[in-house]
Amino acid sequence: MKALRSSLVPWLGILALLLAACGPAATATPVPAAATATPRPTTPIKIALMGEFTGPFAAVQKMLYDTLEWMFQQDGNKVAGRPLEFIKVDDEGKVDVFQSKTQRILEIDKVQLVVGPIHSGIAATARDWIAQQPTVWVIPEVGTVQFYPGPNAVRSVATSWHSAQPDIGKYLAETYGIKKAVTIGLDYAAGRDYVKGETEKVLPGGNIQLVQQFWTPIGTADFGPILSKIPTGQDVMITGALWGADSVRFMKQATEFGIKDKVKIIAFPASFAVDDIGLAPLGKDAEGIFNYNEMPPPDFPNPQWQKFVTDFRAKFNLSPGYAWKGYVTYLQLKQAIEAVKGNVEDRDALIKALRQPLNTPVGTLTFDACGNGIMSLFLKKVLVTPDGKAQTSFVKDFPNASIPCPQPPEWK
Repeated sequence: MKALRSSLVPWLGILALLLAACGPAATATPVPAAATATPRPTTPIKIALMGEFTGPFAAVQKMLYDTLEWMFQQDGNKVAGRPLEFIKVDDEGKVDVFQSKTQRILEIDKVQLVVGPIHSGIAATARDWIAQQPTVWVIPEVGTVQFYPGPNAVRSVATSWHSAQPDIGKYLAETYGIKKAVTIGLDYAAGRDYVKGETEKVLPGGNIQLVQQFWTPIGTADFGPILSKIPTGQDVMITGALWGADSVRFMKQATEFGIKDKVKIIAFPASFAVDDIGLAPLGKDAEGIFNYNEMPPPDFPNPQWQKFVTDFRAKFNLSPGYAWKGYVTYLQLKQAIEAVKGNVEDRDALIKALRQPLNTPVGTLTFDACGNGIMSLFLKKVLVTPDGKAQTSFVKDFPNASIPCPQPPEWK
C-alpha cells in the first residue's frame, strides 16, 4: 500500500500543475459575440393586404396594392435580406368578415404586418379591436375622424376632413370668385366627415355661403334628381364627397345635364376617380373639374416623381393617382424594415421605425404623436392633353395638413 502511495504522488503533482495551468486560462477566454448573438431571421416576412377587392371601391384599392407589390418586385421582393410574402384579404366592406379573416391570417398564416383596412366604417367600428391584436398595422387610407391609430398602428397618407384647410377656401374665393357652394356627399362615415370638413373649415376660410346639401347612398346609379335641383351661377361651386364609381357616374351625368357650364367650378376634396382610373372612361367629361387631396398630379415638378410617373404609365397604362398611397406605403415599409434589420418580430421597434420621418418626392412626411401623417394637399384641375387623354394638372399645394393630436374627446 505504501508503495502504491509513493508511486501516485508524482502523478498527482503533475495533474495539479496541469489543472493550475489550464483552468484559469480556459475560464478567462471570452466567448465570441457571434456565438451568443440572436441570428437574424431569414424566413419570409408575411404582409396581409386588407381591403375591398370586390364592390364599388375595388378598383382604386386594387390599384393601391398592385402598386405596392410592383414596387417591391423591383427590389427582388426582398428587404433587409428577408423575402416578402403578400396575402390579399377581401374584407368585403363588412366588420364581421374583416375580424374573422384577420383572426385567421394571424393564427394560421402568422402574418407580421397588416396593411389596411381601408374602409372607414370598418376601421371606426373595429378600432379598439384592431389595437388589441398582436400585429402591426399600416393604414394607407381611412378618412373618418372616428378612427385614430392605436399603439400598434400608424396612418400614413389618408386625408380626413380635419386635414381640410381654410386656405383652400380662401384661394378658391379669391382666384375663381366663388361666393356660394352646394355640397353632395356619400351617405356614410367618411362621406359625412369630408362634407363636414368642407362646411366647417374650407368654406368659412373663403367666406363662401353654403346654399344647399345633398346626400346619396354608395352605388347611386342616377344623379338626375340631384342635378336638376342644384342652384347655378358663375359664383357657385359644387363640392362635397364623391369617389370611386359614384364620382365617375356623377361627373358624366353632370356633363350631360350641362351643369359644368352652369356653375363656376366643381371641386371635390377626394374625388379619386379624376386622379386615375376614372379619367379614361370620362375623357372630356372630366375636363375642367377640380379636386384636392394628398395625391400629387402627374406633372408635379420633381425628378423622382416624374420617373415614377413614367414607369407607372409604362406598367399600368394610366397615370398614378390613388397609386400614390401604394408608393408611399412601399417607401414607409422599406425604410422601417431596413431600420430594424429585418427583425419585424420586434413590434415596438417596428412601430417606432414606421413613425420616423419619410422622404418622398413631394417632401418629407412626418408623423405626430398619434401616429397620423402630416402632409401636403394638392389642388388639381383636369386637362385634356393634345393626344386626347385627360389628366390632372398641378394648380397649387397646401403644406402641413394635419389631424388634431391628441384626438378630441368628441371624436372618440
